[in-house]
Amino acid sequence: MIYFLYGEDKDKTRAKANDLINVLQKKKPDAGFFKMTDENYSNSNLDEYIGGQGLFSSKYIVFLDNVFKNKEAKDDVIKKIKEIGKSENIFIILEEKIDKITFAKMEKNAEKMQTFAGVEKEKQANYNIFAMTNALGNRDRKKLWLFYLEAVSHDIASEEISGILFWKIKDMIMKRDTRKYSLEELQKLSSKIVSMYHEAHRGNLDFTIALEKFVLGI
Repeated sequence: MIYFLYGEDKDKTRAKANDLINVLQKKKPDAGFFKMTDENYSNSNLDEYIGGQGLFSSKYIVFLDNVFKNKEAKDDVIKKIKEIGKSENIFIILEEKIDKITFAKMEKNAEKMQTFAGVEKEKQANYNIFAMTNALGNRDRKKLWLFYLEAVSHDIASEEISGILFWKIKDMIMKRDTRKYSLEELQKLSSKIVSMYHEAHRGNLDFTIALEKFVLGI
């Protein structure tokens, strides 16, 4: 079972997580409590928490506190999110920021979700990131670039922007939409954006600058 709490209002988010932990511990006083952060995260421990039970307790309460700051931890949690959601143990996952793809997976597998938006998050809510997909599909470089700059000004993460652009490109490939691009061009764009993502996360390039160059090269 997953309780997912996220948002840039750190005080409210953490206060809610602490309240939830206190309530659960009162309801299940014999449950074991475990906490992992981005610094002490362990794949093997996660596997144990998903399927294990204590010797003298029927369930675990597991607090994953901003573990997504650790890329390996994030990848592992997302990979096992279905197992976590189906676990008899209770997982409280707290994060400040997530991309749309991660949000969708959490929404599908979490028992309960709650957001605590800060000022910047409220600004983001008024911005439609999908406006970029229309400009990309129409091969309108100027509009795409302007929408990209607007996304950056709203503090939309590069991972989220690249994910939206990649989704649109793959959608055009699947639909054989070659009105503005050849199939070969679309496949090259798809490969390029995947390569940029991995190179950025290896620290070999600035993702924001690379994405802007990508947009200007459409």
